[in-house]
Amino acid sequence: MSDDGRSQRGSLRWIGRKGLDVATAFPRGVWMAANPEGIRSEAANIQRLWGIRRAPRPAGRSIIAGPNGSFDIPLTAEIAGVTSAQVERLLALRLRRTATTFWACVVVGAAGFLSWVAAAILSPPDFAGIWSGMMTLILTLALGGKSLEAALQNWQVRARRFGSIGEFLRTADTVLPSRRANSSAG
Repeated sequence: MSDDGRSQRGSLRWIGRKGLDVATAFPRGVWMAANPEGIRSEAANIQRLWGIRRAPRPAGRSIIAGPNGSFDIPLTAEIAGVTSAQVERLLALRLRRTATTFWACVVVGAAGFLSWVAAAILSPPDFAGIWSGMMTLILTLALGGKSLEAALQNWQVRARRFGSIGEFLRTADTVLPSRRANSSAG
């Protein structure tokens, strides 16, 4: 037998094994769903994750604010056991991260929306187009919300105070985030 025949037979055997895995996946999933031990195990996992999610944040992991909402850098540094310069460096890092998050969400959201518009123009109208349009709208709104949240957090770090989304939109000179702390914060 030639080498070509052996490699072809090996490929067919691999495809057959993968097909068998796909064919038996549903019955295995049904057995796992009906398995009381598996259900208890997953319930314990969900309880563990919920406990982690609901646990209080440890002290020193967030910024301490004064009565007017402005950041108290020295007190934050004291509680966290670091220097004020280290807190300032962490705030500068946060500034860069929020700016990067904002622009990533804007670019991905705009690219997704524009690709959907191009597909809608080039394809015939049908239910699949409406469905993909609704999904694209949801994705675009979610990314828009995340980008607005990142812009708010960026403004808070630049202004060195906590503020609501309303304050941000009223007082910020721009909604676009900055990567540098020395820009005008409003």
